[in-house]
Amino acid sequence: MSETVEQVYTSLKVVMTSREDAETVINRMNEIIKHFGFVLVQDLNVLVGLPLKYSDSKRGWFNLKNAKIRKIRKQDLYSIDFPPAEQV
Repeated sequence: MSETVEQVYTSLKVVMTSREDAETVINRMNEIIKHFGFVLVQDLNVLVGLPLKYSDSKRGWFNLKNAKIRKIRKQDLYSIDFPPAEQV
């Protein structure tokens, strides 16, 4: 895997229009983890409507305890900051 792709997986952030939407994404991802034991970056992309890449099916998380939702200053937007995605 190239360094460029690797760097993308170390600091994944998704911007959402509401805190409720961000919480819904995290909750859905945690449901996937409960069912399969992990969640893929590809699953995240499907949930938020981003395009899929083959490499997204190789990386993901075994838990999201370090994922953080934070308000973006001076905007009505929320960021989900994910821990580094691991090879699954």
